[in-house]
Amino acid sequence: MEDLPGLIIFLFVAVAVAAYVAALVGYTIFVAPFVAGAAALFAATALIVDYGVVVRGVMFARTAQFQVLPPYRPEDEPEPAYRQYFFGPAVRDLRQVVMIAPQRCQQRAQRYGSRITVAFITAPPVSGLFTVPIGLTLWLGLVVGVGLAAVIGGCVAIVHIAAVATVQILARASIGILRAIDSVTLRVKGIRGMLCPWCYERSAYPSYECPQCHRRHRDVRPGKYGVLRRRCQCGDSLPTLLLLGSYAMPAMCTNLPRCGRQMSDETGRFAELVLPFFGGRSAGKTRLMAAMIMGLDEAGAELGASIALADAETRHSYDVLREVLDIEGNTLGTRGELPRAHSVQVAIGRSTRLVHIFDAAGERFVDIERTDELRYLSAARVFVFVLDPMSLPQFWAQLTPGERDDLDPALGSDMLPETVFHQSVQTMIQMGAKVHRARLAVAISKTDVIEHTAILDGRRDDSSWAERWLTESLGQGNLVRAMQNEFAEVRFFFTAAVTVGQRKIHDSVPPVVSWCLRHESHRRGGLMRRRD
Repeated sequence: MEDLPGLIIFLFVAVAVAAYVAALVGYTIFVAPFVAGAAALFAATALIVDYGVVVRGVMFARTAQFQVLPPYRPEDEPEPAYRQYFFGPAVRDLRQVVMIAPQRCQQRAQRYGSRITVAFITAPPVSGLFTVPIGLTLWLGLVVGVGLAAVIGGCVAIVHIAAVATVQILARASIGILRAIDSVTLRVKGIRGMLCPWCYERSAYPSYECPQCHRRHRDVRPGKYGVLRRRCQCGDSLPTLLLLGSYAMPAMCTNLPRCGRQMSDETGRFAELVLPFFGGRSAGKTRLMAAMIMGLDEAGAELGASIALADAETRHSYDVLREVLDIEGNTLGTRGELPRAHSVQVAIGRSTRLVHIFDAAGERFVDIERTDELRYLSAARVFVFVLDPMSLPQFWAQLTPGERDDLDPALGSDMLPETVFHQSVQTMIQMGAKVHRARLAVAISKTDVIEHTAILDGRRDDSSWAERWLTESLGQGNLVRAMQNEFAEVRFFFTAAVTVGQRKIHDSVPPVVSWCLRHESHRRGGLMRRRD
């Protein structure tokens, strides 16, 4: 009987232990999986939400706490433009997500673990016999949840990497395709580079100036700063292709530091026609050029064309050229420095050309040290040679004494046409001009001054009569034959670079303009020769 209390206590303890073990087993079998699962789901969800918060913060909110890598800034770039997202910023964002998300998730997991440990293991509010199994279950759920979140986050990161790589590949392929389309379009339009009317440098693609902030973009074509459009440092959106409207922006010469000035309006949109004038000093080149520019409207009407001055500089000089034609006698010779080309747009039907008219000083064709400045000659397919009859001794020899008294010898050029022609053609060939495939307009100048002389009796305004007159009356047969041998097609014109009536251009000028602007005729073997 003395052992009965001890036995009762033992039995009570045994029953209690058995009940605890049974409850623990029941909890482990029936409750713990649900608790661990819920804890894992909660932890995984929280960590994935954290990953999403990081993605949103890095890629959209862009607050300071999510920006741990230096950004791509326009002021640090070779071009004053923001990088296209998939050419740097996307990889930077991906790196930031990969750097910040694991750290943020690790911190959250550690906080959860600390709370579980304190609440259920180290400092529970009730006996640890009841809380420790729950704490261990929650820890198990946390570990499983972290693992699950890591797998899901890793998969999302892999998808993110694949998406960035895929879009970047597609963007690079699009850039190549767009550039190829642009190049083919330019070739179809007959555009073989774009000519600067200031320095005569021909560039494959001009630089462009932002219309808003006037920052210069050296190459706006599709690239790392944009595929279809690029964003300037000022925030303005700029087209990247001529096809998309880049021609509407101010085109700038790429010849730096020598030039860099603004080119003609809508440069690159139309094929260009270079029209150089050459001839002896005081032969009348400047006056004829002025008359031809003034006569563009009349010539355009004859051709069924519309004419427009192509840039502000040409528009500014329009009135100056009119003043030149109002000056009687010789105008001042063309200045020795590089003259700016006068540019006009000529639209005939659906075809539009940008015509650059050059009047270089005669000495440039004979001064070896200065001929390199005539680079535009290589692009010319039509030339205008200004021939001054008053520069020929044969002309003066056939005048009557009265006619010689009426004419001022100072009005004539002091350079023989044949000498000027041969020197100029050699310079053109040296500069790469394909004269054997080009057309030549021979403008016999100062007709208004000499038309009253007997030597021009019976004059007809056609090429054949002018050719015979030069050959038979003025003894220029060698010069005429040289012209016809050097050029594919030669046409002769009597010209009077003066205004008549209410500042109307002399009737002799529009036919020269029309002939120079009409399209070249081609056959399989090249340009047809015509004698008209």
